[in-house]
Amino acid sequence: MIWLDLSSDFLEPESNSPHQQRLALSGLINSLLLNDTTLQGIRLLVEGKPVESIWGWLDASKPLGPDLSLIHESG
Repeated sequence: MIWLDLSSDFLEPESNSPHQQRLALSGLINSLLLNDTTLQGIRLLVEGKPVESIWGWLDASKPLGPDLSLIHESG
């Protein structure tokens, strides 16, 4: 597991859409976890402090894993 420390700016995305927020965070988490199979999950920090929730709807109280539902195979 790794701890990913985000700036508070990350919590102020350009879009208030939960779908866009999910895409932004999942893209980051998927990039890390799917490219290093030794990682088991990601815990989030904001400005160096653990967070329980992000954007009021995302439970960040436990390690987050990749979101494969957002990956579309081409071809």
